Amino acid sequence: PRKNIFARLKWLKHGGWSPDYQIRFIDKSHFKKWPKEIHSTPIIGGQLGYLKHSLIHYFHGDLESMVQKTIIFENIESDLLFKAGKPVSTLTFFRKFWGELYRRLVRNLGFLDGGIGIIEAVYQAFSKTITYLFLYEKKRKDLPAGRQEKSSSV
Repeated sequence: PRKNIFARLKWLKHGGWSPDYQIRFIDKSHFKKWPKEIHSTPIIGGQLGYLKHSLIHYFHGDLESMVQKTIIFENIESDLLFKAGKPVSTLTFFRKFWGELYRRLVRNLGFLDGGIGIIEAVYQAFSKTITYLFLYEKKRKDLPAGRQEKSSSV
């Protein structure tokens, strides 16, 4: 599994971060495809093997780089949701934020990673919300000109 180290400070063992198995070494003859542009697992034919030791994954160096990466990745994610016709309303922002925060912090025990675990749980909830804010904006721009001012949700 991948060993996720937050900001070079702490290995996150809770909050949905561990164990974090990732397919890394693929025999090209068994590779089929990547199902999505980002955040997906490759489809392969054949058996999977596992490394005996963890791969060290340093993520989130500082707040500025975190936010910059979030803008890039969540914009791509919102494009995929937009193309799939995913609905969004202002209520969606609250559901996504609180749902992700609950999942990371409470259900997956992110608070057990201390202050860093709490910060990461809040940040992941923020990141998920940004995806849907981008989606909301894209849907608003896609409306006919006269409907943009009148509609409070899309």
